Amino acid sequence: MRLFEAYLADRMLLPLILEHAQEHGWIEDLANTGLNSGSDISIDLAALAHSKGLFDLESWSTRLLQIAPQAFARAVFELMKRKAEDEVLVQREHQPRSTVFLPVKTVHLLLGCLQEHVSDEDLLVLQRECVAAYPRLINYGEGFDAIIDANGETSNAMSEEADAKMQD
Repeated sequence: MRLFEAYLADRMLLPLILEHAQEHGWIEDLANTGLNSGSDISIDLAALAHSKGLFDLESWSTRLLQIAPQAFARAVFELMKRKAEDEVLVQREHQPRSTVFLPVKTVHLLLGCLQEHVSDEDLLVLQRECVAAYPRLINYGEGFDAIIDANGETSNAMSEEADAKMQD
C-alpha cells in the first residue's frame, strides 16, 4: 500500500515503482492489486511496463474488460485524458511533466481498448485530445509503427516546423 500512497503523492515516482516491481517480480501483482485500491496506479504501471516491453497490456486489458467493462473502461478513459492533457502542457507550454511519459504504441493500444466500451462521442473527444498530444498517433497502425516508435522513444513532441504544418 505504501507504493500506492507514494504514487498518489507523486506520479513521477512510477518508474521507480516499476523498477522495484520488476526486481521483485511484482508487476502483474501490482497491476491487479492496484485496481482494488481506487487508484489508477494499476493502469499507469501496466502501461509503463508495456512501453518497456515488460508486460502484456493487451491481454491484461482484454481480461479486465471482460470482468468489469464499465469500471475499467472509465478508469482507462480518465487516465488517458489526464496523460493527454499533461502531454500538451509539456509540449506546447514547456511545463514539467506531472505524469510519466507514454509512447504512442501504448496510447494506441489503450485507445483501442476503449472502442466498444465508451460512447462514440466520448471516444471521439478523447481521440482528438490524444492526436493533439501525440501527433504521430495519426499514422500508427498504418505500416510506420517501427519508425514512429523509434522517433518517439523519449518524446512525443514534433519539430516546431512539423507542428506548424500540422496546425495549418
